[in-house]
Amino acid sequence: MISKKLLKLFFILMLGVLLVPNLGVDAATYGINIEHVEYCDLDDDGKEDDVYAEILVSMFEGTKNLIFKTTLKFDGEILHSIYRDNHVRTEDEMLYKFYFINVAYESGWYVLQSWFFIYNEEQSGFYFDITIFDPPGGDPDYPIGGGLDPGP
Repeated sequence: MISKKLLKLFFILMLGVLLVPNLGVDAATYGINIEHVEYCDLDDDGKEDDVYAEILVSMFEGTKNLIFKTTLKFDGEILHSIYRDNHVRTEDEMLYKFYFINVAYESGWYVLQSWFFIYNEEQSGFYFDITIFDPPGGDPDYPIGGGLDPGP
C-alpha cells in the first residue's frame, strides 16, 4: 500500500517537472534605470539652468509596440516631456541621453521620471523609474511631504 502511494507521488512529481516550461538563461530581462542626472550649462549661456540625463532601457532586440516617455517636472508642472510610440528596439540595451535646455532656473525639487510600456503578442508590461534632485540655490534638505506628484 505504501509503495503504491510512493509510486503515484513519484509519478506526479515527475510529470510536474516535465510540464514546467524551461526558463533558461535566455529569459527576457526588462527594465529602465535613470543612470545619471545633473544640472549644468549645456547651451553656454553662463547659467547652470540646463539638465542632462542618461536613462538605460533594457529589453530584447526586436521588441515591438513600445511606448516610451520621459518627463521633467517642477512643482507639479511639466517642464518638458518626450514621448515615442510604436518604437521598435534595435539592441538589448540602449542608453538614451536627454538634454533639457533652460528648464532648471528656479530653486526647488525637480522630478525626472521615465517609463515604458510594451504591448504585443509575446509580452506586455510597464516599467518605471524616478529621481528627485535640487539644482543650485535650493534647500539641501529633502521636503518630506513636499507635494510632488510624480504621476505617470
